Amino acid sequence: MCSSDQFYTQIKSFKNFSDFTRLEKYIDLPQEWFVVVADIQNSTDAIQKGLYKEVNSISTATVAVVLNATARIDIPYVFGGDGATFCIPPSKKESTQSALMAVKKLAKESFHLDLRIGMVPMSLIKDHGYEVSIGKYQPSDHFQQAMFQGNGLDYAESLIKNPVLGSVYQLDEKRIESKGDFTGFECR
Repeated sequence: MCSSDQFYTQIKSFKNFSDFTRLEKYIDLPQEWFVVVADIQNSTDAIQKGLYKEVNSISTATVAVVLNATARIDIPYVFGGDGATFCIPPSKKESTQSALMAVKKLAKESFHLDLRIGMVPMSLIKDHGYEVSIGKYQPSDHFQQAMFQGNGLDYAESLIKNPVLGSVYQLDEKRIESKGDFTGFECR
């Protein structure tokens, strides 16, 4: 394991929710890490066609497979209903890519949904003047939630969704093995 693998684990958490506005509670994401975006294309149309459960299930599956792919390393992430965004260390790049390809395959074959997956290096985000800072809200011993500051996640998502630049950052399903562990996946 690289030393930066423990970045999120080592962040000091805060218990008071109001502390989420205090910038000193956040630490910059290491430059060698990646921002990973999984987003269902045309999710609004799919939901309007009555596929809300399918959209939500695929989004939930992305969280399950990435957490399994990054086992033994705590990573910050946010669930968005029609996708999720993760921050991962370089040591988990390949396993995360393979895991998300398995969800992309599931989305396409089982629900006819297109899961767009992209990965942007934090170094590139920072080089373009954007920031990603992470905080850890932990109101009890049994629950914690990553908190994000800065505009870097939005920037990464805009790159991945860009009709021209998107192909640079989107993962190529023809070049990446599809292998995911769906243990723990459930959507009630």
